[in-house]
Amino acid sequence: MNTKLYTQRKKIILIIICAFISQLILIGLAGIKGNIVYDVLSILLITVIMIFIYLYQPEIFIKYLWFIIISIWGIVAVFILENGSVALRGKVSYHYGSFPIYSLSWIVFWGVIIIKEINKRVSDIKYEKNYNYNEIVPSEITIKNLKLISYCAIVWMLICFISIINKPYFLYGIDRFQYNKEFMPQIVSKSMQFLYVLIPIPLMLRKEDKKLAYIYCGVFTLLNFWCGEKFTGLIIIFYFVMLVINFRLKNI
Repeated sequence: MNTKLYTQRKKIILIIICAFISQLILIGLAGIKGNIVYDVLSILLITVIMIFIYLYQPEIFIKYLWFIIISIWGIVAVFILENGSVALRGKVSYHYGSFPIYSLSWIVFWGVIIIKEINKRVSDIKYEKNYNYNEIVPSEITIKNLKLISYCAIVWMLICFISIINKPYFLYGIDRFQYNKEFMPQIVSKSMQFLYVLIPIPLMLRKEDKKLAYIYCGVFTLLNFWCGEKFTGLIIIFYFVMLVINFRLKNI
């Protein structure tokens, strides 16, 4: 039996339970409206959970990294809307006091996932199941072909960037949809979705050529910024960059 895993499971479950109870107390104290103090405390509780997942169960962290990024993005967005008086399509956001309840939903969501994942790992160890995906090694010809595809994609991105270098999105004061329609060449617009699809390819070569992944993601980030993509596109790129530079999982 893996004593360390059992100890970690007890610690994480205890933290989740404490976070859940603390959040319920915050909701009770905040009442109907609440204020920014309760919202900040809610964020701190979620942050503690994320840190403990990263420190004690990095495999779970990396497995659900995309969901973690999206959940963090949603939490930050709701926090800003609740406390920032943000103007969206002619309407100004207002503090409704819903953030503590929204945070509670994420605590429950991640609590269930973590407990289920750790229990599965305990079960795998008990029945001597072992999965080592690092044993799957691509052939040399496959690596060469993937590198060729990646470099061709980078060259195409540079060509796309040069085609719009003199008309960046941020100079026109319009939304990206209007910019896409009036200023961006259709070939560039249609190429973007394929460039997103190709992101995992340089990522697959991170052990053979980690710089290739950095160059691809760096150039693609610049192209996205120039086209006015500030949210979903950059989050997708950030997700893959996090996979490449994860310091807790050197062998994955």
